[in-house]
Amino acid sequence: MMGQPTASGNVFLDCAATNPYSSSEPHEQWATSGLYDNVHAPLTARFWKNINIGWAGANTVFWNCEGYLLVQKPPAAQNFSIGHVGVDAVVFNIPLQDPTKEGGFIESFDRHVTPRSLYLTQLRERSGEAAVRNIAASGQSA
Repeated sequence: MMGQPTASGNVFLDCAATNPYSSSEPHEQWATSGLYDNVHAPLTARFWKNINIGWAGANTVFWNCEGYLLVQKPPAAQNFSIGHVGVDAVVFNIPLQDPTKEGGFIESFDRHVTPRSLYLTQLRERSGEAAVRNIAASGQSA
């Protein structure tokens, strides 16, 4: 979870929620530009109604994730889900969801995309293969 104030550029890479009690998400007042890359968990980037949070995140990217999903479009920004496999609904915090808000950008729902990891691919392109080797665990690949 990213709360406010949060600097942009945070990455959650190859994570799994084994017994989630809520969704994984940017949290509170426009946490921006988070990347959830190959995360297996209920995920949301949405508006919280009836409490003093409002838009939880803006310009959030869910890449090749799995699990429940709720992605909505905030004003003057966008949230993205690309290559998500799972259910386009979230069972957590239902009374706080606002289904009247516009949906976010969803592409390739129920089918993962290439590259496997957006973060590792961008890291390789920006800093070279050695940078990926420095942070990647055995079996992780772009």
